[in-house]
Amino acid sequence: MADQLIESGECVWTNEYSICVLLPWKFSKLFYSEYAAYADREYMNMQDRWSLSIEGTHAMICGAYSVIGLGMLLYEPYSCKFQIGIGAAMGSQLMNSILYMSEYVIQVQDTNSVNYNSDVFPTGRLLWKRSFMYINVFWTVMPCGILVGYLVY
Repeated sequence: MADQLIESGECVWTNEYSICVLLPWKFSKLFYSEYAAYADREYMNMQDRWSLSIEGTHAMICGAYSVIGLGMLLYEPYSCKFQIGIGAAMGSQLMNSILYMSEYVIQVQDTNSVNYNSDVFPTGRLLWKRSFMYINVFWTVMPCGILVGYLVY
């Protein structure tokens, strides 16, 4: 799907879709196709074992602790166990964001990388021409806010 977006020059945000696309297993395909086409082309390579292991372990660790934290919210609202679960989830999210963005900055400078800053796939100043990368600011700021909130609370 990402290849089709690149070839046509289209974006998923400007196309019309049925309401069924909001189902998570359908929306994720659109979201990551757009992300792969216009932000991080490594997402187009399903054979990259390193990326699969990094993203897979992040999803498992962050996801497991999120489920534990939310489960504790239902069982013992705002208990220490809830805070530890959500704190671990947000800590793993924050670490993943830092490592991911650090690697991405290296990739845009590496002539052998699919994410290399080129005329075909320009970055612009502060990644402005790959503005979908700014979603990673959200994935960094939100865990920081939650973790700082726990420290202040």
